[in-house]
Amino acid sequence: MALTDEEIKRTRYHLGYPNERADQTVSFGLLLSIETSFLVDAATALPISTAAEDRVRKIIATMDRLEDLMANAAEDFEAYRVESITLRLDVTDQLEREYRRWGHRLAELLGVPVYPYAERYKGPITMGGVHNVGVRH
Repeated sequence: MALTDEEIKRTRYHLGYPNERADQTVSFGLLLSIETSFLVDAATALPISTAAEDRVRKIIATMDRLEDLMANAAEDFEAYRVESITLRLDVTDQLEREYRRWGHRLAELLGVPVYPYAERYKGPITMGGVHNVGVRH
């Protein structure tokens, strides 16, 4: 059994890719900022083992839960301390790091890179993003 269309969309989303196929993003013969997207399309179109499919589904579900937790954590910013309870102010940062960690695991499982332009994968924690390399002449 292959991944469903919805699971492929969730995979693309969690890896940071726009939910478009490479053939939908060609303009005047040029690919529009999704150089690595075809790798995700190919990896999700190929049949993979049942164990790998189950692992992909598990990681997608974990990332969905983490995203829900991040959304709910934003509601807790209104108060720092309530009687004897003190809120952890870094909870969203911890959830974000965990989300990125699972995203990299998903990418490794499929043998694809995370989307280099996705804001969620930029920063010192994951070393993601697009980098320019200086060249001396």
